[in-house]
Amino acid sequence: ARTWGRRLPLLRNVFYFRETLFIVYELLRDNLYHIYKYIEECRLPRYFTVERLRHVAKQCLLTLQCLHQRDVIHCDLKPDNVLISADGAFKIGDLGMATTLDSWNEQEGDAKYLAKDLLERDPSTNADIFSLGLMMLEMVSGEPMPGSNTPEEALRWNELRAPHSADEPARPLVGPPATCSAGLQRLISSAMMPYPAGGWKPGQPGG
Repeated sequence: ARTWGRRLPLLRNVFYFRETLFIVYELLRDNLYHIYKYIEECRLPRYFTVERLRHVAKQCLLTLQCLHQRDVIHCDLKPDNVLISADGAFKIGDLGMATTLDSWNEQEGDAKYLAKDLLERDPSTNADIFSLGLMMLEMVSGEPMPGSNTPEEALRWNELRAPHSADEPARPLVGPPATCSAGLQRLISSAMMPYPAGGWKPGQPGG
Protein backbone atom coordinates (compact mmCIF):
# COMPACT_ATOMS: atom_id res chain seq x y z
CA ALA A 1 0.00 0.00 0.00
CA ARG A 2 2.86 2.37 0.80
CA THR A 3 4.37 1.77 -2.64
CA TRP A 4 1.07 2.61 -4.35
CA GLY A 5 0.83 5.80 -2.28
CA ARG A 6 4.24 6.96 -3.41
CA ARG A 7 3.67 6.14 -7.06
CA LEU A 8 0.04 7.14 -7.71
CA PRO A 9 -2.02 10.17 -6.61
CA LEU A 10 -3.19 9.68 -3.02
CA LEU A 11 -6.85 8.77 -2.67
CA ARG A 12 -8.43 11.07 -0.06
CA ASN A 13 -12.13 10.22 -0.15
CA VAL A 14 -14.88 8.43 -2.05
CA PHE A 15 -18.54 9.27 -1.66
CA TYR A 16 -21.92 9.41 -3.40
CA PHE A 17 -23.90 12.62 -3.73
CA ARG A 18 -27.19 12.79 -5.61
CA GLU A 19 -26.53 9.44 -7.29
CA THR A 20 -23.08 10.56 -8.49
CA LEU A 21 -19.83 8.94 -7.39
CA PHE A 22 -17.14 11.43 -6.34
CA ILE A 23 -13.49 10.36 -6.02
CA VAL A 24 -11.21 12.84 -4.26
CA TYR A 25 -7.43 12.70 -4.74
CA GLU A 26 -4.62 14.82 -3.35
CA LEU A 27 -4.25 18.20 -5.04
CA LEU A 28 -1.74 18.05 -7.90
CA ARG A 29 -1.51 21.46 -9.51
CA ASP A 30 0.59 20.91 -12.61
CA ASN A 31 1.36 18.33 -15.26
CA LEU A 32 4.23 17.91 -17.71
CA TYR A 33 2.24 19.31 -20.62
CA HIS A 34 1.37 22.57 -18.86
CA ILE A 35 4.97 23.07 -17.75
CA TYR A 36 6.28 22.32 -21.23
CA LYS A 37 3.86 24.77 -22.90
CA TYR A 38 4.40 27.51 -20.32
CA ILE A 39 8.18 27.38 -20.72
CA GLU A 40 7.86 27.33 -24.50
CA GLU A 41 5.44 30.26 -24.67
CA CYS A 42 7.39 32.37 -22.17
CA ARG A 43 10.73 31.42 -23.71
CA LEU A 44 12.13 30.46 -20.32
CA PRO A 45 15.37 28.51 -19.78
CA ARG A 46 15.17 24.80 -20.53
CA TYR A 47 13.38 23.02 -17.69
CA PHE A 48 13.74 19.42 -18.82
CA THR A 49 17.43 18.91 -18.21
CA VAL A 50 18.97 15.46 -18.64
CA GLU A 51 18.85 14.89 -14.89
CA ARG A 52 15.21 15.94 -14.62
CA LEU A 53 14.22 13.79 -17.59
CA ARG A 54 15.90 10.81 -15.96
CA HIS A 55 13.92 11.56 -12.81
CA VAL A 56 10.65 11.72 -14.78
CA ALA A 57 11.42 8.48 -16.61
CA LYS A 58 12.42 6.65 -13.43
CA GLN A 59 9.30 7.61 -11.51
CA CYS A 60 7.03 6.79 -14.45
CA LEU A 61 8.69 3.41 -14.93
CA LEU A 62 8.35 2.55 -11.24
CA THR A 63 4.66 3.45 -11.38
CA LEU A 64 4.14 1.37 -14.52
CA GLN A 65 5.98 -1.49 -12.85
CA CYS A 66 3.44 -1.38 -9.98
CA LEU A 67 0.57 -1.45 -12.49
CA HIS A 68 2.05 -4.05 -14.82
CA GLN A 69 2.89 -6.47 -12.00
CA ARG A 70 -0.86 -6.62 -11.48
CA ASP A 71 -1.57 -6.99 -15.23
CA VAL A 72 -3.02 -3.47 -15.35
CA ILE A 73 -2.33 -1.23 -18.35
CA HIS A 74 -2.87 2.54 -18.26
CA CYS A 75 -3.79 2.93 -21.97
CA ASP A 76 -3.49 6.75 -21.97
CA LEU A 77 0.01 7.72 -20.85
CA LYS A 78 0.91 11.23 -22.06
CA PRO A 79 2.40 14.45 -20.61
CA ASP A 80 -1.04 15.70 -19.55
CA ASN A 81 -1.42 12.65 -17.30
CA VAL A 82 1.92 12.92 -15.50
CA LEU A 83 1.18 15.14 -12.52
CA ILE A 84 3.54 16.89 -10.13
CA SER A 85 3.00 16.80 -6.38
CA ALA A 86 3.85 19.55 -3.90
CA ASP A 87 7.09 17.79 -2.98
CA GLY A 88 8.20 17.49 -6.63
CA ALA A 89 7.24 13.87 -7.25
CA PHE A 90 5.96 12.88 -10.71
CA LYS A 91 2.83 10.76 -10.52
CA ILE A 92 0.83 9.08 -13.26
CA GLY A 93 -2.82 10.08 -13.01
CA ASP A 94 -6.09 9.77 -14.94
CA LEU A 95 -6.71 6.05 -14.67
CA GLY A 96 -10.06 6.35 -16.43
CA MET A 97 -8.98 4.02 -19.23
CA ALA A 98 -6.82 1.72 -17.13
CA THR A 99 -7.83 -1.93 -17.25
CA THR A 100 -6.52 -5.39 -16.64
CA LEU A 101 -5.19 -7.18 -19.69
CA ASP A 102 -7.93 -9.81 -19.61
CA SER A 103 -10.63 -7.12 -19.31
CA TRP A 104 -9.35 -4.86 -22.09
CA ASN A 105 -12.20 -3.81 -24.34
CA GLU A 106 -10.52 -1.72 -27.04
CA GLN A 107 -9.70 1.16 -24.70
CA GLU A 108 -7.50 3.65 -26.54
CA GLY A 109 -6.03 6.89 -25.27
CA ASP A 110 -4.64 9.93 -27.08
CA ALA A 111 -3.73 8.90 -30.64
CA LYS A 112 -0.55 10.98 -30.52
CA TYR A 113 0.98 8.63 -27.95
CA LEU A 114 -0.89 5.44 -28.83
CA ALA A 115 0.96 2.19 -29.46
CA LYS A 116 0.03 0.08 -32.46
CA ASP A 117 -0.52 -2.85 -30.09
CA LEU A 118 -3.84 -1.36 -29.01
CA LEU A 119 -4.91 -0.45 -32.54
CA GLU A 120 -4.16 -4.00 -33.63
CA ARG A 121 -6.18 -5.37 -30.68
CA ASP A 122 -3.09 -6.96 -29.15
CA PRO A 123 -2.92 -5.29 -25.72
CA SER A 124 0.17 -5.72 -23.59
CA THR A 125 2.09 -3.79 -20.98
CA ASN A 126 4.50 -2.80 -23.76
CA ALA A 127 1.84 -0.35 -25.00
CA ASP A 128 2.40 1.83 -21.92
CA ILE A 129 6.18 1.62 -22.28
CA PHE A 130 5.92 2.70 -25.90
CA SER A 131 3.76 5.70 -24.93
CA LEU A 132 6.37 6.65 -22.34
CA GLY A 133 9.05 6.48 -25.03
CA LEU A 134 7.11 8.90 -27.25
CA MET A 135 6.51 11.21 -24.31
CA MET A 136 10.23 11.28 -23.49
CA LEU A 137 11.09 11.81 -27.16
CA GLU A 138 8.80 14.84 -27.26
CA MET A 139 10.42 16.40 -24.21
CA VAL A 140 13.95 15.73 -25.46
CA SER A 141 13.41 16.92 -29.02
CA GLY A 142 10.98 19.76 -28.32
CA GLU A 143 8.82 18.56 -31.22
CA PRO A 144 5.15 17.75 -30.47
CA MET A 145 3.94 14.30 -31.37
CA PRO A 146 1.80 14.21 -34.54
CA GLY A 147 -1.83 13.23 -34.76
CA SER A 148 -3.38 12.15 -38.05
CA ASN A 149 -5.24 15.26 -39.16
CA THR A 150 -3.14 15.77 -42.30
CA PRO A 151 -1.26 13.41 -44.66
CA GLU A 152 2.02 14.79 -43.30
CA GLU A 153 1.00 14.06 -39.72
CA ALA A 154 -0.18 10.56 -40.65
CA LEU A 155 3.17 9.85 -42.33
CA ARG A 156 5.09 11.00 -39.28
CA TRP A 157 2.75 9.04 -37.00
CA ASN A 158 3.54 5.83 -38.86
CA GLU A 159 7.27 6.54 -39.00
CA LEU A 160 7.36 6.80 -35.21
CA ARG A 161 5.89 3.30 -34.97
CA ALA A 162 7.89 1.64 -37.75
CA PRO A 163 10.89 -0.68 -37.38
CA HIS A 164 14.22 0.50 -38.70
CA SER A 165 14.31 -2.29 -41.29
CA ALA A 166 13.23 -5.88 -41.89
CA ASP A 167 16.62 -7.01 -40.57
CA GLU A 168 16.26 -4.90 -37.41
CA PRO A 169 12.57 -5.15 -36.43
CA ALA A 170 13.26 -4.27 -32.77
CA ARG A 171 15.05 -1.02 -33.63
CA PRO A 172 12.78 2.02 -34.15
CA LEU A 173 13.00 3.90 -37.44
CA VAL A 174 12.92 7.26 -35.63
CA GLY A 175 15.18 7.66 -32.63
CA PRO A 176 16.03 10.40 -30.16
CA PRO A 177 18.22 13.31 -31.30
CA ALA A 178 21.97 12.87 -31.08
CA THR A 179 22.13 15.91 -28.80
CA CYS A 180 20.64 14.06 -25.83
CA SER A 181 22.78 11.91 -23.54
CA ALA A 182 23.72 8.36 -24.46
CA GLY A 183 21.71 7.02 -21.53
CA LEU A 184 18.54 8.82 -22.60
CA GLN A 185 19.07 7.69 -26.19
CA ARG A 186 19.19 4.06 -25.04
CA LEU A 187 16.16 4.46 -22.79
CA ILE A 188 13.99 6.13 -25.42
CA SER A 189 15.05 3.77 -28.21
CA SER A 190 14.40 0.73 -25.99
CA ALA A 191 10.96 2.01 -25.00
CA MET A 192 10.04 2.74 -28.62
CA MET A 193 10.91 -0.73 -29.92
CA PRO A 194 8.08 -1.58 -32.36
CA TYR A 195 8.28 -5.31 -31.66
CA PRO A 196 10.18 -5.87 -28.40
CA ALA A 197 11.14 -9.52 -28.00
CA GLY A 198 9.82 -10.86 -24.72
CA GLY A 199 8.65 -7.49 -23.45
CA TRP A 200 10.58 -4.48 -22.18
CA LYS A 201 11.15 -4.17 -18.45
CA PRO A 202 12.83 -1.61 -16.19
CA GLY A 203 16.43 -2.68 -15.65
CA GLN A 204 17.00 -3.83 -19.20
CA PRO A 205 19.41 -1.86 -21.44
CA GLY A 206 18.28 1.73 -21.43
CA GLY A 207 16.35 1.32 -18.18
